[in-house]
Amino acid sequence: MIEHITKSWEWFSVRAEGAHTKAWLLALSFTESFIFIIPPDPLLSAIILAGSSRWKYYAFITTIASVLGAVLGYLIGVFFFETVGTFIIHTYSLESNFTLVQENFDKNTFGVILFAAITPIPFKVFVLMAGFLKANFFAFILASILGRGARYALVAFATHKLGGRALTIARRHSMSVTVISFFVFVLYILYIVLT
Repeated sequence: MIEHITKSWEWFSVRAEGAHTKAWLLALSFTESFIFIIPPDPLLSAIILAGSSRWKYYAFITTIASVLGAVLGYLIGVFFFETVGTFIIHTYSLESNFTLVQENFDKNTFGVILFAAITPIPFKVFVLMAGFLKANFFAFILASILGRGARYALVAFATHKLGGRALTIARRHSMSVTVISFFVFVLYILYIVLT
């Protein structure tokens, strides 16, 4: 995991200073919400570390692109789940995640989407499931905006304040955050099922 973060960081650092920085950020943010596996967080951090003092602006456009990607993912779930949606789920071997989400999604669309939007667990599974189940669209959008907004604002702010130490912290704690997020999610689902 740490090796992956380091290699990703090098790739993102090069793009953070290029002429197409914003296009890369928007493309990653948009596609990560429904199909692509690489999150925009490292590029967002790299842009800020490259000298941009506009961390609020970059957090904002990352959020907007991510939410627009989530809307497309929702629509894929509604209209094309049997073809495109199942292809995405199988491509990334997310079947077990998908089954767990499907069983408990309807009970709390807002809470589930908010949690998935903030944490490092695969957001696209929840996005596709929301569309497939035709979950409340307003709750879906609101949770996506709040969750993704909080996540990218935190990444941008932390990078702005901590500078290069942000990468060190990410390297040191990324696996722990992922594991803790997964267990918190499982506990949350159990709570929903048992109440």
